[in-house]
Amino acid sequence: MGEISSIDVTNQLKILVHYKEVPTIVFLDNTLTKRMEYKLEDYGLEQVLAAGVASNNGFWVYDNETYQIIKLNARGEEVVESLNLFQMVGQELAPNQLIERNDKLFLIDESIGIMVFDLFGVFQRKIPLTGIKKIAMKDDNLFYYRDRICYTFNLNMLEENKLINSSINEKNQTILDLNSAMILFYHKGLLKLFQLKTD
Repeated sequence: MGEISSIDVTNQLKILVHYKEVPTIVFLDNTLTKRMEYKLEDYGLEQVLAAGVASNNGFWVYDNETYQIIKLNARGEEVVESLNLFQMVGQELAPNQLIERNDKLFLIDESIGIMVFDLFGVFQRKIPLTGIKKIAMKDDNLFYYRDRICYTFNLNMLEENKLINSSINEKNQTILDLNSAMILFYHKGLLKLFQLKTD
């Protein structure tokens, strides 16, 4: 099917796997058995740059043709769409991740930062943290990896802290999961688990 672009393990019973080049989204269960497959071209979505699990058995995509975030239900029907984000920010986006947490949707763009939306696709604010490809969340804290170091950012205090014992030597690693206790990487065909602790 091609190279995996991203994996969303928000719900371990419903793991989303996104293939950008195909373009296809596959849902797996906790035994990694395929449960559902969406060939996005069948839904008029040919340039999906990012995808993530949504509540109510749906999923989110960023469509680079319309510059919109779109939510689809389990039948592949569009139920939510944002405004044109190109017009909003004045430049093309290249999101790496869409992640829904705490009744918010977070779009991660390495150059622009983190854009926050409500679950109706309405833009709320931008967090100017650049150089980030993927985040994980626990409560009101973001966890991310930048310049081979892991950080946490508190959404209420707007404070960034470096996680000690989190330096990574190898380049070009893919984060599969990240939280306050550990970071799980995929690199050269191997899974690597690093234990973390905060300052």
